[in-house]
Amino acid sequence: MQNLELMLIEALRRDALRQQEGRLSEVGKEFDEAEEYRSLHRGESSSKELGIALTFWDAWVDQVRHGFQQNFYGGIGPADWIELAREIAAQLEGKQPITNALVLKHFC
Repeated sequence: MQNLELMLIEALRRDALRQQEGRLSEVGKEFDEAEEYRSLHRGESSSKELGIALTFWDAWVDQVRHGFQQNFYGGIGPADWIELAREIAAQLEGKQPITNALVLKHFC
């Protein structure tokens, strides 16, 4: 598994726990690090799933930072981000395609 993929799996799981525990200010804490890694390792191959997961994470962090006040992602409420993050992390880890209709609608 590639380093960026591992970083993302771990970050999605950490952020799900952070949000669940009410530590919203910590959600996305590793995002800039992942973006920096991505820019420094442009030669690494990237899967469609990895792209979807990164787009999802970016949107989630944005929603958290805006206190979920503006929901640009119909059908995804504050608590749904937690479950979707865990689902995406598990699919990346298991090398499975991301198939959730809401995720594909908004982040594909």
